[in-house]
Amino acid sequence: MRKHLIFALTVVVMAMLAFASCDKKKTTNNTDLPTTSDGAQKRLTREEQVDKLNDLGQKVLANFKTQEQEDLIRLTDYLAARFENANWKAVLDSAGEGHAAYPGLNPMMATMRRLSVNACYAPMDFMAVVTPDNWYVSDFYGEFEYIDSDSKWRFIAKNDNAAIFHCTDMTGKEVLITIKATGDTYSITDTVKVYDYNTTKRIYVVDYWDENTEKYVEGREISEKLFNELLNNRDEGDDEYFTATYNGIYYHVHVGYPYTMQPYTVHVPTNIEATLNDNGTEMININLSFDINRKDHVKVAGNVRLANVIQTYDLNITRNAVRGNYEMAVNGKSICKLALDNNGFNALAIDPNNNLSTRGDVNKYETKLQNELKPGKTTILLTLLGGEMSIRGEIDGDALYNGLKKMKEKEYNEQRQWATDYAENWNENVYMFVYYGSDIKQAQIKMDVDDMNYEVVPVIYFIEDKMAMQFDEFFTRRSYGDLIDATEALINGYISFFKEHQIEPVDF
Repeated sequence: MRKHLIFALTVVVMAMLAFASCDKKKTTNNTDLPTTSDGAQKRLTREEQVDKLNDLGQKVLANFKTQEQEDLIRLTDYLAARFENANWKAVLDSAGEGHAAYPGLNPMMATMRRLSVNACYAPMDFMAVVTPDNWYVSDFYGEFEYIDSDSKWRFIAKNDNAAIFHCTDMTGKEVLITIKATGDTYSITDTVKVYDYNTTKRIYVVDYWDENTEKYVEGREISEKLFNELLNNRDEGDDEYFTATYNGIYYHVHVGYPYTMQPYTVHVPTNIEATLNDNGTEMININLSFDINRKDHVKVAGNVRLANVIQTYDLNITRNAVRGNYEMAVNGKSICKLALDNNGFNALAIDPNNNLSTRGDVNKYETKLQNELKPGKTTILLTLLGGEMSIRGEIDGDALYNGLKKMKEKEYNEQRQWATDYAENWNENVYMFVYYGSDIKQAQIKMDVDDMNYEVVPVIYFIEDKMAMQFDEFFTRRSYGDLIDATEALINGYISFFKEHQIEPVDF
């Protein structure tokens, strides 16, 4: 059943990345939906929505043909292995005096390897896996060549405008990679947590309700001895994240790694342009632009073409709002669009002043952030296939966040009550509705509490039937067998192209 939940998240929850925007008044004509006698669209039953989602899923998958991206995937997999093991400091040292090519690509490559190995950390804490160093993206330049016989890169010429890499593909044809940075450079300095993942040491932390102070304690470090006692009295969870009842106290236990606070600076140019040509054919074209004033605004825009897939996006964060748009198109056809519109988000106004040199400093700043953060109110919209399906929603982020803070101050003696409060807080402040080509609400996505293990689970409420089903009950192989098989086949088709970095096939 959990595999089916993963499938559901792959096929549908990508739609939950978005909700309503200024585009929400638009409608599209969709003639394949049931209508009333006067031509108005009907609300669909659960069974009809299963058919509709199967049809939409197959339409989305039909736009992706593995052979159209095969050459690019095989090539980038092949080239990545030749970049990963390069000793860039030695290569750049060979450039000699007078050529200020920056040896910072080495820590950049190290970070990319860390991200690939510790990918599970990246969404939660990107900076936790970043190599502490200065990244001068705009200062890495020169021309380089890969010598196949030596399996090494070498410096071949000065070039003050771009980093240019000459190499060959799997068949010996010429490959040319060009990375060019232009415009002013923005320097962003922070002090970040740098975790030591190679040590055998661990940090044991607990959260619990303190009866004496009548406060909820978070992040208290405990000894390994007490940790083992709690582990032996574990209620549920794995060896690193679990709950335990010990001496009448209900603990949330988690295991971390020791870390130090280290300075970190990123130097980002106004524009970055990158291309990859294979035997004269452009396979990749990337254009990125940045406008950064840490205390006032962060603007990022990009256009990325990978073979026949084009992604465009823009994000504008100010001291009290966030605006963002994203679109993916294949062979010129829009597959999905996402728009985000937020008012009230104040993260840029809460400045740590880069003085976080100890764990105590970090704890104080995190407390400040928790107390002063206001997520604001957000509307988001995701549309598929030009509007054949959309998910729109509204989030009262301030109310949602305040509800979570109140929950942290509350004593919970059982998982069921915590899960109930969490689901109620979500459903009171997050509204997500499903539409099929019109403004008629067909279904609502909500949270509920599983009666078996009292976990919070996503559910889909069918408005016509006035009934709700958990995702892993709705997205089953019985209802979506052909779509599941087609999704697996497509993903595994792409996976089969990776030879240097082999990946396990998926099985939903």
